[in-house]
This record gives sequence, C-alpha cells and structure tokens, in this order.
Amino acid sequence: MDVAKRLREWSRVPIIILSARGRQGVGARDAQRPGLALLVKNLGKVITHSQLLKEVWGSHHQTQTQYLRVYMGQLRRKIEADPNRPTLLMTEPGVGYRIRESPLDPP
Repeated sequence: MDVAKRLREWSRVPIIILSARGRQGVGARDAQRPGLALLVKNLGKVITHSQLLKEVWGSHHQTQTQYLRVYMGQLRRKIEADPNRPTLLMTEPGVGYRIRESPLDPP
C-alpha cells in the first residue's frame, strides 16, 4: 500500500496488485512478483538482467535474457498507456531495467 500511495503522488497509472494471501501455489504469477517487487523497491535505480533473472527464476537462469524480454513485454502491456513507447518501465540497453521514480526523470 505504501508503494501505491507513493505512486499516486505523481501518477495516475493503473496499479495492479496481486495477492496470494491465504492461498497455496498461485502458479506462474507467483514467480513474476519478486521481479516487480525488486524494481519497485529500487525506484529509479537500474536492476541488472542478472539480478532480475536470479530473483524471479533462480540462479540457474541468469543468462536467459529472453525470459526477461517476454516478462517485461507482458508487464508493459499491463501498466503502460502505450507499451511500445514506455514511460514508466524503462530498458537500460545491455544492462537491465528500471522503474522511473517520477515523470520528471529522464526516460
């Protein structure tokens, strides 16, 4: 809820909250949440491909960047007004991804 409140200070972007409270084995979405949480906890900071792959799929997948491309594409379709021209979830070519801290940050 703190993240949603902070985001609302500067944006009206739709917020998607996934919850598995009280449920066991929520499936594929369960594996996706750690990567998003890592990006949100580090607003404005670049998280490397390796860090995201390790967090979401485990250390044995740290070189499989195609997983990230698919995952980030899906995430952009959910949170960006125009997924082909992202303004929130930014790619840092050859390095990783970051979520812009505010609309005043450079894209």
